[in-house]
Amino acid sequence: MIEVKNLYKSFNNIPILKGMSVQFPENQTTIILGRSGVGKSVLLKHLSGIEPPDSGEIFIKGKSLYGISSEQREDLLSDMGMLFQSSALFDSLTIAENIAFSLAHNPLAQKRVKEEEYAALIDHALVSVGLDGYHNKYPSELSGGQRRRAALARLIVYRPSILLFDEPTTGLDPITSMQINMLIAETQRSLKATCIVVTHDIVAALTIGDYFAFHNEGIIVTCGDKKSFFQDNNPILRHMLRCALVPPEWWPVLQIQPNQ
Repeated sequence: MIEVKNLYKSFNNIPILKGMSVQFPENQTTIILGRSGVGKSVLLKHLSGIEPPDSGEIFIKGKSLYGISSEQREDLLSDMGMLFQSSALFDSLTIAENIAFSLAHNPLAQKRVKEEEYAALIDHALVSVGLDGYHNKYPSELSGGQRRRAALARLIVYRPSILLFDEPTTGLDPITSMQINMLIAETQRSLKATCIVVTHDIVAALTIGDYFAFHNEGIIVTCGDKKSFFQDNNPILRHMLRCALVPPEWWPVLQIQPNQ
């Protein structure tokens, strides 16, 4: 269980997170929906330890992320990985070297894996994301979807139990987006991981999500399982769903009528 309690964060005196509280169920995929600019990615940065809060608490596996020593925090966060919008691969390293870097610099991986095991783990990770044989390619030689797959391979190679995804399908065509969504779902099942996915893609959310949270104006205004969440009458959520280009087969789930 990951729990956020009364989280506040401002940048240049502009409040972004305004007392946010939310719980993320263990071993499920939680989807965070919301309009651009409301602070969804900022929340992920707090969960991953990249950005400290102004106030409030985050509990991971029952431990306060910002109430422990830096060494304890590093150990706690080593069982977490994040897929960034940009993929964040090192341009000067091959794909295999990018993945090896992840293994070599993660405290959890160093405990679990010997260096002589790196090659087999890299092979397995690349096969898992459909990039078998891409070991010696550089990021610049890959398409956007392939770079996202390579970043996912780097993320899962040491088998973390918590995975964060920041707009994983942004900038990808619909077919590639669905392939990435399927990979996320398969990864969650394989690792039995707790996944948190920030996305604008309603179809992706419906496809891979178990639990849903609506982030608006710095707080989570509603959350729940698929049925209860999409029956919520929050007017901003309803408007967002009506504006989304959702195929008709999903309308009954979203409680959308054809004339809306």
